[in-house]
Amino acid sequence: MAANNPGECSVCLDSYNERERRPRSLPCGHAFCSSCVTDLIKRDKLTCPSCRVSHKATSTSQFPICYGMEGLIRALKVHQVAPTAAEQGVDENLRSLLQEQDYSMDALDEVYQHLLDQLSMYESELAHRQDDHQGLITKLQELMEQNQAITRLLKDEQDSVEAVMKDIDDRRNQGHILKACLALVTTTQEAHAVRQDFYTYKLSTQDLVHTYQQQFPDVDVLYRSLRVRESSKRTAAMMTGGTDGEGVASIHQLPPSHISIMDKVNHITLLARVSQTTPLSLEELRPLIGPARILVEAGWVVAVQGHLRCSTITLQDSQLHLHTLRTRPTPNNARTLEHRAVMGLVDPTSTLVFLDLGWGGSTKGTVYIRLSPDNGLARQFLLLCTGERGPSYAGTRMLEVYNKGKPGERVCGGDYDNVGEGVARLLPGLQVGPEYRKTPTAGTVRAEYGPASDNNAQFCIFTRDADWKISFAFGHVERGLQVVRSAVKHSNIKEVTVVNCGVVLPL
Repeated sequence: MAANNPGECSVCLDSYNERERRPRSLPCGHAFCSSCVTDLIKRDKLTCPSCRVSHKATSTSQFPICYGMEGLIRALKVHQVAPTAAEQGVDENLRSLLQEQDYSMDALDEVYQHLLDQLSMYESELAHRQDDHQGLITKLQELMEQNQAITRLLKDEQDSVEAVMKDIDDRRNQGHILKACLALVTTTQEAHAVRQDFYTYKLSTQDLVHTYQQQFPDVDVLYRSLRVRESSKRTAAMMTGGTDGEGVASIHQLPPSHISIMDKVNHITLLARVSQTTPLSLEELRPLIGPARILVEAGWVVAVQGHLRCSTITLQDSQLHLHTLRTRPTPNNARTLEHRAVMGLVDPTSTLVFLDLGWGGSTKGTVYIRLSPDNGLARQFLLLCTGERGPSYAGTRMLEVYNKGKPGERVCGGDYDNVGEGVARLLPGLQVGPEYRKTPTAGTVRAEYGPASDNNAQFCIFTRDADWKISFAFGHVERGLQVVRSAVKHSNIKEVTVVNCGVVLPL
């Protein structure tokens, strides 16, 4: 999710201001207005609308104000009104213009300072690693060549950091000089010249910060460092054949690019410390602590069905999600669990499934549906979410919107054969009792056709209350109904796709 206007919150699309809609930065790096962050916390679902990373918080104040963004927004506003100010004469507007640029310069300087702090900590970490490796060289002579090679790589990385830090200091000095020039401006021509220098400086700052954030850390160097250091500590015998880089490549897992430099260093360290031979049992999965959590967050835990089908297990909103089975080889470094055993964790009396809906080339959100117990249609819906019998709702398109804008508005989908009206029965002999006849409300999920129909796997989700009774209801949307309502507003409902689906595993 991204706003077209950088001065607007990408959730509510309202402009940032200095009151209730100040921009606040989440740990994942994305920013939203204070009001939207507060709403997410109230719903106990603080998931980043842009990257879906979950965060824990009880108060909006836990997330810092994006002063840099505020400064840039102020600068953009000044840029938009600058021609009018020039027409009115430099004398009455010059001071306001220069003051705004002075504020923006301070904000950019804060951005540089944050990057310098991160690089300084990273430099200290690199120096510590060098010392550790030098100590290992003296204790394990047979591993000296490998440790010396790693030391040289770390020194090269440290030299790169020092060169970058010097470059940043030089650029900051340029900014200080430019700021000093603001106080010396006396004419309109000088004001325009300084303003042009300011915007050039601002753009180069943004490019520079982005470049250096991407450049550091060197993932390969850190992985090599961790493997050689830890292996050296164990014994030379356990190191045989594992430090030439091939073993490192097999556990490479790139950290998220949006987190800070030191967060990436810590991320790499945690992953590397989970040995490739660390086993994982079903009993360890449920508490989701220690190595189990690291493995799940790294995407290294899969549930397998036979030799050719597997499904990933991920952690979203502090809940384990078992995604639909797909025909593909099992990842080399994955810890595998039997899919049937993992499904044994699901509570049949209170099953929660999910559908990821998307259109326009991106996933828009997740719809969570609580299934009714002892209901044949619900059992069939679960099987099509997990793909246990082969077919799955993943990749299917929505078919139609009924009663759009009226009571009983609902979206129909679930044609897993993708032929529109073809045979879509998965379980024969389904029975649904009279207790499932009800007046639907927004969020009610029912079969579009009766249990005896060949099309009974097609479903519909109500987005508005109705004033009549229906049959064949088997679930209700617990979270994410707004995603379905957004799909209803899309220009072509048949472009809306179930990108992924699965079941939530209770912890």
